[in-house]
Amino acid sequence: MVRFNRKYVIKRSSVVGNATVPDPSKPAELRVSFGGYGPSGNKPNYFIQETDYENYSVIFSCDELIGFNIQFAWILTRNRGVAPSNLSDLEQKLEDAGVDTSYFFVVDQSSCTA
Repeated sequence: MVRFNRKYVIKRSSVVGNATVPDPSKPAELRVSFGGYGPSGNKPNYFIQETDYENYSVIFSCDELIGFNIQFAWILTRNRGVAPSNLSDLEQKLEDAGVDTSYFFVVDQSSCTA
């Protein structure tokens, strides 16, 4: 999480989320909330930008929170500690779309059990 050019790392042992597809004709647009908290309504807030369905997914999130536009992006992998072979291409695509990937960091998942 980045706030005012500073990185904040929050250690959690788990998180529970809920995802729905508001419009079945747009399966890459999701409405996601975590821990029961999330903006109200049915407007999508998570957008799958790219995936190979086996190794990685690129996600962009955009939502309004107390009058502020909040944006996040992730490159998620199925296997812990294994970066996709096209990681630099994925980062470049995000940069080209206006996402500053210099704030990206690798999450240590070595203590994850699942």
